[in-house]
Amino acid sequence: MAHPDSSAKILVADDDAGLARLIDRALQTEGFRTATVSSGQDAIAWLAAQRADLLLLDLRLRDLTGKEVIDRLAAAGTSLPYIIITGQGNERVAVEMMKHGALDYLVKDLDFIDFVGPVVKSALSQLEKERRLTFAEERASLALTVIEESHSSVLITTTAEPDPEIVFVNPAFVALTGVFASEIVGRPLSALEERTGPWGELRRALRAKTTFAGEVTLRAQGGEVRVTDCHISSVIGQSGQYKHWIVTQRDVTRNKQLEADILEVSDAERRRIGRDLHDGLGQHLTALELLSQTLVGKLAAAAPSLVAPAQYLTRQIRETIVQTRLLSHNLSPVPVAPDGLMLALAELAAGTEAMTGVKCRFICATPVLVTDASVADHVYRIAQEAVHNALKHSGARALEILLEDQGERARLLVEDDGRGLTTEAQEGSGLGMRTMRYRARLILAELTIESTASRGTRVVCVFRKEK
Repeated sequence: MAHPDSSAKILVADDDAGLARLIDRALQTEGFRTATVSSGQDAIAWLAAQRADLLLLDLRLRDLTGKEVIDRLAAAGTSLPYIIITGQGNERVAVEMMKHGALDYLVKDLDFIDFVGPVVKSALSQLEKERRLTFAEERASLALTVIEESHSSVLITTTAEPDPEIVFVNPAFVALTGVFASEIVGRPLSALEERTGPWGELRRALRAKTTFAGEVTLRAQGGEVRVTDCHISSVIGQSGQYKHWIVTQRDVTRNKQLEADILEVSDAERRRIGRDLHDGLGQHLTALELLSQTLVGKLAAAAPSLVAPAQYLTRQIRETIVQTRLLSHNLSPVPVAPDGLMLALAELAAGTEAMTGVKCRFICATPVLVTDASVADHVYRIAQEAVHNALKHSGARALEILLEDQGERARLLVEDDGRGLTTEAQEGSGLGMRTMRYRARLILAELTIESTASRGTRVVCVFRKEK
């Protein structure tokens, strides 16, 4: 529908030719495009072939009444908004026509022509408002349908602090959390947290007035842990004020479990290869070394000229044994025992210092026993990557690896005195950083990385000793 200030097309149906010309002139003066017909049949025929935005219809044409014209247009599927033109004394009939859909009516009196333009503008303005309202309602209905049918969980809250009110959740949210809409809609966020635990990322977004995108761990009402791809964003009103916060989450728990299973299979295969190298190839090479040493002793008496080549062969076998053991250790660095993580970290510190000359100290004041071999392996790899980053990026002169017991949890700290990591490195754009964060998520650990130019880098991983 055209805006009332634009050149809308108006069809005038009136059998008084002189009055029709006056109406036509008045409307054109207001900027409207017009067409005129003198009978009901002509109006129906014109509208069958062309389009108008509004019909000015005489109540009593020479062939049809206004009501008959409207009924026939409706039957032909060419209905359009209309205003009734009536003579004095017929206002009651015009009002009846308004009950059947007419937008307004005009009475043929002395002021008739003066009112044509304003009444038409008012009618078109009303139509435009109704069109916009209908469009807005359709959009809102469509959006609500999409949200209701979406496979992604949706939570909408107010911005009230410190405890925003929950105003909407969709069925996918109920499926994800196990919490029904009737239990939390209209209640504060804390009511949801009583059932699922803290919604830390949402509260941080509220405080900082910032968006969030990333993976979060959610504990459903029944205690089941879910991993979700989470997006938190704000709805800002026309005045620039924050109106609502929207949290959308896609459950990726199954995908993460599959990834974890693949990684676990890979780690298990790596450990198996490491054991095979140590127990199989390593033992054979050791036996060959002993035989070669025996051969050197026999050659000293039987063929002295062959002693030197035999000794060279013995040294090569010894070097191969060392390389095999090193390769075996790198493939499976954490012994499968509760104290395996402590032993592996101590060896990591000693090996780092011996190979690089950078001072590296391992501190573990009380025993930290990790019964889950997978957890121990992931934590060791996080420490290994943190040490590697410190040596590669920060120019550290000293490193410290700390492991401390915290009851059901334990804390790993890798700290250096270097120049700190670059912003890109801290944000995890490199493969090493991404792998560290991924391993932490797999064991539901909290990983934080702090780095400044004056204080070096601190990598902290707080993890459960049992997965």
